[in-house]
Amino acid sequence: MMAKGKYTRKEAGIKAYSEVTGEELPPRVTVAEIREYSNALPEDQRKRCHELYLHYMSLGRPEYLEHYSNR
Repeated sequence: MMAKGKYTRKEAGIKAYSEVTGEELPPRVTVAEIREYSNALPEDQRKRCHELYLHYMSLGRPEYLEHYSNR
């Protein structure tokens, strides 16, 4: 099990989406809804959103990116 990082999946998704689009998602949004919003973006923004999400999820979890890349 990975150690707790700085952001939860939801927090990382909201932060990444906001940084890419400049839009604030409602605080009650679910992880699945964040994924839907992100997948609806143009490809370049969707990729950037995913990269930022991975970055935020890896903060405080040094092994996160390695674990993710092994999937």
